[in-house]
Amino acid sequence: MNCKKCDSPVEQNEMFCANCGEKNPDFKEDGTSAFSSYDNGGKKKKGVAKIAIGVAAALAVAGVAFAGINVVSGIFISPTDQFKKAVRSDIDSSVSFLGNVIDTAKEKYKLYEEGIGTTGRVSLEVSPEGKSALESEFPYYMSEISWLDNFTINYQGNMSESAVSFDLNTLINDKEFMDANLYLDNKELQVKLPDLSDDVITADAGSLSSEFGYGSSVSLFDVMGKNIALMNATPDSKRINKITAKYTDIILKGIKDVERTSDSVSAEGINVKATKLTANISGEEARDLKIEVLNQLIADEDIKEILTGYQEVYENMPGKALKYGDSDIYGEFIDEIKSELEFVEYDTLHDIKYSVWIGSGKKIMARELLVDDKKVMLLKTPRKGSDIGVEFTSMEDSSDIKFSGKGKINGSNIEGDFVLEAGGKTVYIKSNKFDLKKLEEDKTDIEVELSTSADEEYGDYSLFVKLLGDSKKKTITVDLKKKGQSLVKIESYEELAKMTGIDELDGKKLSSDSYADIMAYMAGIKSDKFIEKLRKTDIPKEYVDILESQLP
Repeated sequence: MNCKKCDSPVEQNEMFCANCGEKNPDFKEDGTSAFSSYDNGGKKKKGVAKIAIGVAAALAVAGVAFAGINVVSGIFISPTDQFKKAVRSDIDSSVSFLGNVIDTAKEKYKLYEEGIGTTGRVSLEVSPEGKSALESEFPYYMSEISWLDNFTINYQGNMSESAVSFDLNTLINDKEFMDANLYLDNKELQVKLPDLSDDVITADAGSLSSEFGYGSSVSLFDVMGKNIALMNATPDSKRINKITAKYTDIILKGIKDVERTSDSVSAEGINVKATKLTANISGEEARDLKIEVLNQLIADEDIKEILTGYQEVYENMPGKALKYGDSDIYGEFIDEIKSELEFVEYDTLHDIKYSVWIGSGKKIMARELLVDDKKVMLLKTPRKGSDIGVEFTSMEDSSDIKFSGKGKINGSNIEGDFVLEAGGKTVYIKSNKFDLKKLEEDKTDIEVELSTSADEEYGDYSLFVKLLGDSKKKTITVDLKKKGQSLVKIESYEELAKMTGIDELDGKKLSSDSYADIMAYMAGIKSDKFIEKLRKTDIPKEYVDILESQLP
C-alpha cells in the first residue's frame, strides 16, 4: 500500500510513513505475538516468555527508531538543513562520477605513456539500397558498384611516445586485396606496399605536422606527449572531491532562507509526490558568496598546484605551437580573480531561486533555477517503479534547449524514447540500452537510434549506434538506414595490450621528395603480380584493366 499523503510505499504493519511521518490509517500489528509462547503441552514457559517479551520490546524500540529516522528528520530537520543535505549528496554523486571517469582516463593515458599494442578491424558493409545511394559518389568510370558488398581493414600495431608502426591487411568481399606496412617517428613516415614493391617510400614527418596545423617544428608525437603530460597533471578523483567540497561548503553556508512545501513532480505522464525545497538568495547575498568564492580561489593551494602543473607542461613543450604563449597560467588566473574582486561592487544584483524536489528515497528528482524570477534551467526526472520521465529545459539568450522523453530503468540501464530540440532542429533518440553504471566504470553498453522529423531534409534517414566494451576492448557499430532499411554499416573492433616492439621498415628507402627516387620506385613495381591478385577478387574486369593501364 502507499501513504495517503505522499504516495510512498508503506507496509501494513508500519504505524507511520517513513518518508513524511503521516500516520498509517490501515496500521495493523503482525498476527504473531511474542507474548503467546507455549510448549507442546500448552503450558506457558515463563522464562521463555520473559525473554520473548524483552526481545520483542527491544525489536519494537529498534524498529520504531529505525523506521522513525526519516519521520523525525522530516518533521524536525529545518528546511535549510534538509536542502543542504540533499544538494550536498547530489553534488557528491556527480563529482564521484566525474572523478571515476577522470581516474580511468588517467590510467588509459598511462598505457600510452608506457607503449601499447593494438589489434583491430574496421569493416564497411553496403546493402543493395546503399549501393544505389553511393554510386553518385564514385568517378563516372567506376560508378557501377553493384559488385561491392563489403570492405575490411585488419590491423595490428604498436604505439609509443616516439614512434608508431602498423601492419594493414585489406579485403574486398572477404577476398585479399592489398597489404600495407607503416612506420612513423619524429623524423619521417615510412610506407611499404609489399604487393607492389619491396622498396619503402619515405616522407618528412614535419610536413605531416603542418597538415595538422602545428607547423613543421612540431611532430605528432610532441602533441601526443603534451596530451599525456596534461592528463598526468590533471587532478585525480580524490583531489577533485577535496576541491569541490571546499566550494560546496562556501555556497551552502551562505544559504539561509529555504522554503519547504508539499508538491509533486510530473514529466511525460509520470507523477510523483515530493517535498519541494526552494533556496532564496538575494542579490546582495549572491554577491557576498561570489566574493567569498573569489577570495578562496586566491588562497587555494590546490588550485595553485594544479595550474602551476599545467604551466610546467606547456613550458616543457617544444616549439611555440604547443606552448601557452609566453604567459603565466596561474598568474593570469589570479589577475582575473583580483580584477573581478575589484569591480564586484559594480555588479548588477540578481535574485536567485534554486528549487529541488526530493522523493521518498531522499534523492533529488527535479531542479529549477530562476534568476530574477526568470526560468533559466529546469530538470525533472520523476520515477515510479521502473518507469521514468525526463524533461530538461535550458533557456539562455533566447536559445532554448529541450530534452524530454519516457523510459524504463532496469538496474542501471535506461530504455525509452526521447526528443532533443535545439536550434530549430529536432532529433529523436530511441534508447534500446544505455548502461550508466558501466559508463562510470569506463565501460560502454549503449545502443541508440537517432532520427529527425519526417518533414525535414533527412527525415527518411536514421542512424543506429552501438558501443560495447571497456578500456581494453571496444566494438563500435554505426548503421545508416533509410526508412528502416540499412544502407551502409560500419563496424570496428579494437583490443589493446602491451607493446611488443616498434621497428623501422625493411627495404630500400626512397624519398617521396626526390623525383629520381619516385622514378626508381615506379620502375620497380611488381604490377603483373598485383594485377593477378586483383583479378581473383570481385572487382569488375574493366576496373582492373583501367588500373593495369596506369601502372608501369
